[in-house]
Amino acid sequence: MNKLRLSLFVLSISIASSFAHGAVQSDTKQAVVPKVPKQAVVPSDTKQATDIKSKIKGLYFGGGIGVSNIYQARETSSIALDSMDDSFSTSIKTSFNLLAGYQFNRIFALEFVFTDFGNLNFDDELQATSLPAKYSPFGFSTQANIGYTFKNGWRPFALLGITVMSLNPGEPSIPGSNDLNKTPTTLLTGVGIEYQPAALSGVIFRVTGSRDWYTVDYNYPNVDGGAKMFSDLAMIQNISIGAGYKF
Repeated sequence: MNKLRLSLFVLSISIASSFAHGAVQSDTKQAVVPKVPKQAVVPSDTKQATDIKSKIKGLYFGGGIGVSNIYQARETSSIALDSMDDSFSTSIKTSFNLLAGYQFNRIFALEFVFTDFGNLNFDDELQATSLPAKYSPFGFSTQANIGYTFKNGWRPFALLGITVMSLNPGEPSIPGSNDLNKTPTTLLTGVGIEYQPAALSGVIFRVTGSRDWYTVDYNYPNVDGGAKMFSDLAMIQNISIGAGYKF
């Protein structure tokens, strides 16, 4: 009888031990938390670069105000001006411009510009010559804008193009003299820099300096009743500041 009781006691302990071991394993399995893959973090500077890049390519419009003058270099054939210096220029006047363009990538853009250079006057010394002393030029330009747009919004650039110019010369001082090149097609060159702030998406601020090169062709009457011709190299200089918006 005692052996039977001892056997039942040992069996009950074994069953309890097995049950306890199984419960521990079940709790352990429930406590294991599966690993969650980490989400990729996008750096803030990459996001800013993407925002600026979205405004690199596109159509833009703008305008500006500046100052301009005409600089004219005397050639050896300009014998009508023998009493004058080798070069002369007009007074500096206010100019303004309107611009439309399309930027294709970080490097290249194509622009169309209208510029009114103001009423430009040569000094009184020209009143004794056959040259008109007053001009009111304006022009329509087609120009390539070649530079580089950096991720911080700055873009230095150079300009190269042509301008269909109307000089609108005043009346010459000597009757019978004539400006033979009133509407020259000029060679345009220039440099500039623009800035597109990230806080003002699409807004562009711009500073530009440009020159339109052309030849001045004149004839004027001789004392013997004939005509004399001469040709000078001239340029219209313009410096402007402006703003625009890129869509």
